[in-house]
Amino acid sequence: MKISVVGLWHLGMTYSIGLAQLGHEVIGIDPNEKAIQTLASGNLLVYEPKLKELLETKLNSNDLKFSLSYEHCADSKVIFLTFDTPIDNEDSSDVEFVFQQIERLLHSVREGAILVICSQLPVGSCKKVTEMAQKLNKSIEVVSHPENLRLGRAFETFFNADRLIFGTVDGNPNVLIQEVFQQLDKPKFWIKIESAEMSKHALNAFLALSITFAGEISQICSSVGADAKEVELALKSDSRIGSSAYLSPGLGFSGGTLARDVNAIAKLQRALKREASILSEVMNSNKINNSWVEQSLREVLPLKSERIVFCGVSYVQGTNTLRRSISLDVMSSLSSDGYEVCFVEDETLESIEDFRFHDVSKSNEKQIDALVIMKNLKMFETNQEYITQIISQSTWIFDPFRLLEGKVPRHLEMKHYLSIGMKI
Repeated sequence: MKISVVGLWHLGMTYSIGLAQLGHEVIGIDPNEKAIQTLASGNLLVYEPKLKELLETKLNSNDLKFSLSYEHCADSKVIFLTFDTPIDNEDSSDVEFVFQQIERLLHSVREGAILVICSQLPVGSCKKVTEMAQKLNKSIEVVSHPENLRLGRAFETFFNADRLIFGTVDGNPNVLIQEVFQQLDKPKFWIKIESAEMSKHALNAFLALSITFAGEISQICSSVGADAKEVELALKSDSRIGSSAYLSPGLGFSGGTLARDVNAIAKLQRALKREASILSEVMNSNKINNSWVEQSLREVLPLKSERIVFCGVSYVQGTNTLRRSISLDVMSSLSSDGYEVCFVEDETLESIEDFRFHDVSKSNEKQIDALVIMKNLKMFETNQEYITQIISQSTWIFDPFRLLEGKVPRHLEMKHYLSIGMKI
C-alpha cells in the first residue's frame, strides 16, 4: 500500500522506517530540507538502535523515499501525521504549528483518503481537522492513533508495542488501517475518536503522577531511615501495581512529553471550572525532585573551582538527543557559576559545544571532585576497568537512580556516595 508519513523527527522517522519494514511503499515528507537530506542519505535524525540498518535497507530497496513536497500525498490512500508537537520551556504545546502543516497537507490529499493523527494534540483536534477538510470540500476520514514510541527504544516500541489504539468517529475498525498493521500481531483496540485522544493525555499524566509520587516517597524515606528501593520492591510486588510501575526512586520526569499531557489535562480541568486537583501540583513537585542533583552538589562542593563529571547527558538511554535534558540544564547552571564541568557519554551527541568529554585514560586528567551518574552507560556494563578507574578518581559520587548497584567491583571503595531515598 502507498503510504505518506508527514512530519519527520523522532516519531515520523520511526514510522516511515517501520511502515516500510511492514511491506508498504512509504514516502516521508517534511518542510525541513535538512531533515530530508539527512534521511535520504541514510542517516538518522535522532540515534535509535537498529533503525539505521533498517533505513539503509529500505532506501536501497526503493520501498522508502523522502520529499519536501506535500503534493506527493495525493498518491497515498493512507497518510500519517507525525509531527512531534513543539513544546516551549513551560511544557506547553505549540499546536498552531501542527495545524498550519495540516492545512497545507489538506490541499494535497486525495478524495477518500484516511488521515491518521499520531501527533500529540489536545482532545478535540481530530474533530477540528475534519471541519478544516470540510471547509476545503475534501471528503476524508480522520483516525486518531496515539503513538507509544519511547526515545532510545523506538524499534522495540514500534514492532513490539503492548497494544495499538485507534480512534474512529463511531469506534468501529477501519479496514484499510487494519491492513496497514496486519503484520503486527499485537492487541488492537478500536474506540471512539475522543476516547483515543484522551487516552494519550491520561496515560502520560498517570506516568507523571507515578514518578512524582515515587519522588515524594523517596524524600520521606531519606528522612525516616527507610530505603526507597526496598519500598519500591514492596509496592511493585503487589499485583495491583506491578513490576513495571514508574515507582523507582530517582529524579523527576523531563523532556516535555509527560509534562505536555499533565498540562493539557490541567488546562481542561480549568476550562471546565473543576476544583484544583493533584494534577495541578505535579509540575511543582516534579521541579523539586529534579533539583536534587544541583542542590546536593552545591551543598558538598561550596567552592566554585571543583571538577564535576556527568555520566550520561542525553535525554534518555539509547538516544543522542539533548531535548530538555536534565543533565544539560544542571551542567549549564553549574558552569555559569564557575564549576569545571565535563561529561562521559556512549553516543555521539547532536550538539554539546560548551562542554568537553572527560577521558579517564589520559594521565593529565585531574582528580574528579564529583561524579554524577545520570544514565546506565554501556561502558559500565562492558568495561570493569573503566568503571574502576573513574570511580577511583572520584571524591564524591552522586547516583540518583542507584545505577551503580551491582556494578562496582567489591574491592573498590566508594568514598562519599549519595543517592535519593536513602538515609545519609
